Amino acid sequence: TLYLNVTDLTSYNVGWDTFCIKWSAHRSATSYRLKLNPADGSRGQEITVRGSETSHCFTGLSADTEYNATVFVQTPNLEGPPVSTKERTLIKPTEPPTQPPTPPPPPTIPPARDVCKGAKADIVFLTDASWSIG
Repeated sequence: TLYLNVTDLTSYNVGWDTFCIKWSAHRSATSYRLKLNPADGSRGQEITVRGSETSHCFTGLSADTEYNATVFVQTPNLEGPPVSTKERTLIKPTEPPTQPPTPPPPPTIPPARDVCKGAKADIVFLTDASWSIG
C-alpha cells in the first residue's frame, strides 16, 4: 500500500494579508493540490504546484481571518487524503493619523498711508421708532 499523506505541514510568515505553508516532500508526488478556505465559508483558493515544491505562500487574504489550508499529494493515477492546518491572519495595523498641513499665515493689513491718517467720518444710524407692524 502506498502511503500518500503529506507530512510535517506547518504555516509560517503569517501577515495580515498573507501566510505561507510548507511540508515534507513525498517521494511519489508528481504534484500537490493546495486548497485554502476561510473558516467563514466564503470563497477560497485552489492551486496545483509541482511535485518538487514543498512550500507555497497565499496572498490577497483578509486580515484577522481564520483559514484552513489543505494539501493533497498527487501521483499520475492517485490523490492522497487531505492534510490540513489552520492559521489566522494578523490584524491589519492602523496607520497613524497624518498631521494636517500647516495653515498659511493670516494676511497682514498694510499700514495706513499718511494721507488717510487725518480722515474722519461721522456715522449716523437711522431707526424707525413707529409701533406699526407691516
